[in-house]
Amino acid sequence: MYIYALGDPRTQEIHYIGIAKDVYKRYAQHLNRPHANKDKNAWMAEIKAAGVVPTLAILESNVDEITIYEREKYWIQYYLSQGAPLTNRTHTLLTVLSEAKITNEGDLLPLASLTSIHLLFEDMPISIRQLSFKLGLNEVTLARIRDGRPTSEPSANKLLLYFSETFKERYTLRNVSGINIKKEEGHAAKS
Repeated sequence: MYIYALGDPRTQEIHYIGIAKDVYKRYAQHLNRPHANKDKNAWMAEIKAAGVVPTLAILESNVDEITIYEREKYWIQYYLSQGAPLTNRTHTLLTVLSEAKITNEGDLLPLASLTSIHLLFEDMPISIRQLSFKLGLNEVTLARIRDGRPTSEPSANKLLLYFSETFKERYTLRNVSGINIKKEEGHAAKS
């Protein structure tokens, strides 16, 4: 596993810290696929418009899966303490890093994919009313999901499929926090 940094070649400032099994494949994804992170997308668009691409620096290699998130957290804190203009979702990093998840296939989900339902709603390109019509879900149901209120798993999965298609990332109940699925007994459980 790698911990890497993306930087601005014009200023030498680090703007993003991430993790990857295949750092070069992940770098290509950053260059070619927009994510739900508006700040990172804006920075990427700015440097591309200037005719440059971000620098890639490998901060650590051969990091085991047990310590990878702690090491990533270290580097994020380090660069923040140096005044780096990181575009990582720093306001959600503590919860994201403490709730790090691994897929059933054993692949680590990239940090950009670990997000909250609230942030996905913030980045949504259409209104809740339009989304309601598109998905065939009640606006109140969508607002309840956004606000972490109990909902059915099929409704949550329908919404996550929309976000996956919109942001070109795979969002599931395993890598999106803040979705509250009703238990069959009628009690809610946080996912």
